[in-house]
Amino acid sequence: MHRSGIENLWTLAFRGARDEPFWNIFEDAPKDDASRGAVINHMLRLQLDTIREVTGEESPQVRITFYDEIADLMAKGLLKPPATPNIIWTFVAARRDPYPYDDLVRFNPGEPVKLGYYMNFGFASTGAHVVPAEGPWKMELNYRYVNAKAPLEFSVVNVGCVREFLLELSANARLLWDFSDYDSDRFLIEYCRQYFGAEHAAAVADLYRDYYAAYWQPKRAEFPGMSRQFVFQDLRYARAFDQLAQAFFASSGPPNLNPFRDIGFERVPGRTFRIDLADNHAANQIEALISGMEAAAPKFEAVAARCAELSPRLAPDRRAFFYDNLQMFADYMAHLSRALDAFALAYQEQLDRAEASVQLERAYAELEKAQGCLLHSQHGAFSEWYSGAESMPRTFEINKLKARILELKQHAITISKTEPVQSTHTQ
Repeated sequence: MHRSGIENLWTLAFRGARDEPFWNIFEDAPKDDASRGAVINHMLRLQLDTIREVTGEESPQVRITFYDEIADLMAKGLLKPPATPNIIWTFVAARRDPYPYDDLVRFNPGEPVKLGYYMNFGFASTGAHVVPAEGPWKMELNYRYVNAKAPLEFSVVNVGCVREFLLELSANARLLWDFSDYDSDRFLIEYCRQYFGAEHAAAVADLYRDYYAAYWQPKRAEFPGMSRQFVFQDLRYARAFDQLAQAFFASSGPPNLNPFRDIGFERVPGRTFRIDLADNHAANQIEALISGMEAAAPKFEAVAARCAELSPRLAPDRRAFFYDNLQMFADYMAHLSRALDAFALAYQEQLDRAEASVQLERAYAELEKAQGCLLHSQHGAFSEWYSGAESMPRTFEINKLKARILELKQHAITISKTEPVQSTHTQ
């Protein structure tokens, strides 16, 4: 690339494979954080020396991205990345819930480097994916915090697919275009005026606000000024379904009412689900989840109902986008919340086979309705967006989940013929 005369922003990085740190890949990797940090420090210096040799520049244009495991090492002071005037230290918003992480909070603005920021609106394992969940206000707070540390030089925004995150991406683009003048509330009104007409802009903006506010917050916010720091996004629903489905009928006795565990290579205990029992005034995870779903579902339903009432009053050419970019989101999350609520109730009451069967049937019906919302938004270029073979991960494989629910229901019916009825809830 350098020989071709192409201007390049070089990248210094050291990970194992995909999104995993190197010590999960190499069997002989160090076991302690200090030694792991030392390996990365050495590799970053080697890469920078190589770029200097190739370009002949003492201070080439370079960026380093402090992904999850590197951010932890940075926060602990174990990572010492190169610092030159043309190196961009790109901090990454906290994993699973985007907010300024500890490494950025502890960043010394006196470092002789440029500052960058990498923010996910959606994560591939637990974040917003089928529908948005974070909103422009959280995005703005993140970027304002970074820029208050030092002038922002570089930005990366990550989403699963552009279609689902048009509002957030548009807000981010406007912020970066006119950082000093941007305001999320004003932007939202302008966005709604542009796409839904001046007459209905305020009403649609209120719907967007209420949609984002409907999400269950499983843990109290901790970051100053951020009211929605921890949000139970749609792929957190998916992981909850996964783990409950695996734990169903695991033994003949009462179920484990704290079944949720961290996934993958989670470096912060409890970060996968963020369910705080004290904040939810709950005795166990299942009780907290049921309470959260039963609070969220009617809020989403109310937004969906108001969207349905408003839609006929919009200009005909604005209705499809209104449905695809707001009404469907609320309707989908309403049914998904009802489905997870029923599934959790079935799990809680699984010793009462008849009650478990009733709740499993309810979960199945709500999942079908949620899936119907997705399929209804398929048209034109998006005609197979949620039903094509490559689209399955985007809907966290609802068909497989429905099949699993039918298996569980059949199992409940079968064993109920040989076992006395019990109630888990009263134990």
